[in-house]
Amino acid sequence: MRQSQSFPGATGDGWGGGALSRSIWDGTGAAAKPRQRWGIVLSGGEDRRMQPLISDWLGENRPTQYCTFVGSRSMLQHTLDRACSVVRRQNVLTVTGPGHRRHLAEAVRHPLPGRVIEQPMDAGTVPAVFLAATYALLNDPEATLVLFPAGHFVHPEDAFCALANRAAELSELHRDRIFLIGAVPDSPETDYGWVGTATGQSAMNTTEAAPDAMSVAAFRDKPGPAEAGLLWREGYLWNTMVLAVRAKTLWELGRKHLPEMMSSFDALLMVLRAIRQGLFDPKCEPEVLARLYEHLTPADFSRDLLQHAASDCLLLPMRGIHWSDWERPERVTETLARLGRLPLFSGDNMHTEAVGGRLQTAEMI
Repeated sequence: MRQSQSFPGATGDGWGGGALSRSIWDGTGAAAKPRQRWGIVLSGGEDRRMQPLISDWLGENRPTQYCTFVGSRSMLQHTLDRACSVVRRQNVLTVTGPGHRRHLAEAVRHPLPGRVIEQPMDAGTVPAVFLAATYALLNDPEATLVLFPAGHFVHPEDAFCALANRAAELSELHRDRIFLIGAVPDSPETDYGWVGTATGQSAMNTTEAAPDAMSVAAFRDKPGPAEAGLLWREGYLWNTMVLAVRAKTLWELGRKHLPEMMSSFDALLMVLRAIRQGLFDPKCEPEVLARLYEHLTPADFSRDLLQHAASDCLLLPMRGIHWSDWERPERVTETLARLGRLPLFSGDNMHTEAVGGRLQTAEMI
């Protein structure tokens, strides 16, 4: 969905727009600090396996991240709150899918932090990440990026945010590395990506400056049942896609492993700089973005980038924190049952079992 404003999802409608956006993007706000943090919230997924449940419950198809399954906050609002605990509110960049704008009013409290960028089409997580990174680099060449997918459940949030903050701190100190958060698995899950850690002298040499991080040996994306069982036994962690990295480092990794795609984002960055300098009309931004996406080959961030950059990654294990990607109805009910809570949808929509007879009514979470 193209907008008449300077960029899809950008200005003038109360969603990250108006004076706040102008102060961020035209330099009239507070002076940028070196290596300041920028949060990228990935909110472009559709989660089609959730749609039968959501359609029966809400009477419409709505992406999972815009739904409130328990308590009073949508999954997107949870993610935005987590991002705002690690980066400044005005530095949150939320990347949505086409047509998602209509869900924001119900899913997000006013005012929405930072800026919303609506993609012209879904081309996978790589373009979504680099689209946001383009705007971060435009404003701060020394930016540190912290990535937050919007379809995840974490509990307790304060412990998770402390770990995400630690990842950001480490990426600011070790500027050539990606610091990835890995969840400790409780089952041989086949829908998740897995991350294996290095051992021996190689691991010790790599992590001596960051003793709480582990060297990454390999990534495995959505293995079959036999391989998932093997990875579980070998101590692999789940890949949460929550990570921190210097924007320039990520950009160079993109150029190395996805050179054709990155040439398009290099061109986008040049156009945006020219617009800022007054050389191009700001109204050309939507057309430039639409043309960029027309020629992009869809790419997955874990499979098509991280797997090829394993030696550049360090892993922080998520201990004492429950993490789940709510892309299937069973995950929602199983997670809430463990916490002794009921989802807001009724049993007619999805059968929910109690754990130890402790299933309770929904409460704030």
